[in-house]
Amino acid sequence: FYGWWQSYCTKKSYMWLDDLYDVRQADGRRILRAMEKENKKITDEAKKEFNESVRSLVLHIKKKDPRCIAQKEKQKQLEEERLAAEKRRKEEQRRKRAEEIERITKTRAGYDSRT
Repeated sequence: FYGWWQSYCTKKSYMWLDDLYDVRQADGRRILRAMEKENKKITDEAKKEFNESVRSLVLHIKKKDPRCIAQKEKQKQLEEERLAAEKRRKEEQRRKRAEEIERITKTRAGYDSRT
């Protein structure tokens, strides 16, 4: 739900903002293109502003949504559990490595004493 609204892009054309320059009154092709370019710039800016306001509203609502807050807490807890399990696994590997080194040293010590 929030993903769709966070990537929202309006379909409105904002043609009512095109009245800065009336392209019907253009004298030549280059002037017409320049007028269209300015009008497009204005409409694109209005679209961008509207989209950003929708996205900021969605972010504000998402921060206050108890479902999202609970989901964040759950993800945080799962991440902490994963880190703890990783730490235990590394500690177990370290312990096994130390035992293996100790076993090898005892074996070598026994071998050296026989020769």
